Amino acid sequence: MASLDFPYRLRLFHEGYRSVRLERRGRRLRIDPVEPVESDDVVLLTGGAPEQVGACVEALTGGQSPTVLGDPELLRWLGGFGRIDAQGVEANLDGLNIRSREYTPTPWVTPAEAPFKLASALTRPDRAMGRLLHRARAPRCAPRAFQVQFSDGARLVYLGTALHRGTPSAWFESAVTEWGGAEWLIVGMDPGEQDAILERVPRLGARRVLLTDLLSDVRRELGMPVRPLTPVGDHLLARGLDVTVFVGGAGMRYEHSSLGGA
Repeated sequence: MASLDFPYRLRLFHEGYRSVRLERRGRRLRIDPVEPVESDDVVLLTGGAPEQVGACVEALTGGQSPTVLGDPELLRWLGGFGRIDAQGVEANLDGLNIRSREYTPTPWVTPAEAPFKLASALTRPDRAMGRLLHRARAPRCAPRAFQVQFSDGARLVYLGTALHRGTPSAWFESAVTEWGGAEWLIVGMDPGEQDAILERVPRLGARRVLLTDLLSDVRRELGMPVRPLTPVGDHLLARGLDVTVFVGGAGMRYEHSSLGGA
């Protein structure tokens, strides 16, 4: 748990994979954590892939009992590993208002990605089979985006990879209306979806955009190519957005006394 004299407004740390740790004055928030989870953590699960739920499974089997938000079926499944404080898809706790919404992911195989996924299955069959076995055991659930509103009214939106060419217009317009204008927007990009990011991120009107690497760790494990985010970040910067390319191992710190980050 963060100490009561925590000196920063917010500190973000990218743990790798899809995982972001939010440190604040109060309980830590852990989005799809990959590092060890403790009972006092508030965990937001955006999906049920091995790298998204593995740290929670280890914590529960080890006797920890974190507070977890996510798909109800996924939470019930996790409850089979230990004592879990399951909150469902939204909660008000520790000065936080947390809301979420399901989103439509990109198709598992697109024409551009099909050759890479076939090559991965042939050259890394153990990795590919391990993921398939996990999918067979864990419940299937749609990916989920989250909004966190802090006690001072500031909002952080974690969209995952919700923005792509197939994002339903009605879903996106609703997100603009309900979640637009956030202080922080954390968003990832599926391969080949740079046009959708460039078109839609500005419309969300976030004060700060963290264009975030959510996929490269898994893609490297599976022997698939990794594409840099920097060119897209540069295009957004050229349009006047406050954009940071946020990769595994990086941290961002926001002070109480200013709106800048470090």
